[in-house]
Amino acid sequence: SQAALVELLEVPQLMDSCVRNGVYDEALDLQAFVSAVGHTMLQQLLARLRSSIQLPECLRVMGYLRRIAVFTEAELRLHFLQCRDEWLSSLVAELDESDSYELVKHLTDIHRLHLFDAVMQYRAIFFDTTAAACTAAAGPGLANTSLPAATAPGL
Repeated sequence: SQAALVELLEVPQLMDSCVRNGVYDEALDLQAFVSAVGHTMLQQLLARLRSSIQLPECLRVMGYLRRIAVFTEAELRLHFLQCRDEWLSSLVAELDESDSYELVKHLTDIHRLHLFDAVMQYRAIFFDTTAAACTAAAGPGLANTSLPAATAPGL
């Protein structure tokens, strides 16, 4: 385990050395290795979003996904919502459908607790970009205007 970690930490220096010395086959092999590890990491991070996850860890995972820079901000939003939907769907799929009362009760609990959590996570993760998008969509003339005070008719 420690030997594998040391090997991973040496990859950047080894790649730099290969490129400087014109050993491109080995440099490309290293690039393929790093790419494969990166793909595995991406899949693990997305899988984490498909499970029970609290807000602090969710923020960390989304921070990692942003640092990887594989997705645009819109794609990140979409992947987040898809992953959380898959998790909620898995909770619903596990319910026992034999007792209608219990089924409805558990469905209500899932939606009340977990759907609310997913919405709060989304708002916490994408708050800044949501506010910026709304301001940009409003346009420069609408963002800085205020509505006139309402007056009663005939006054």
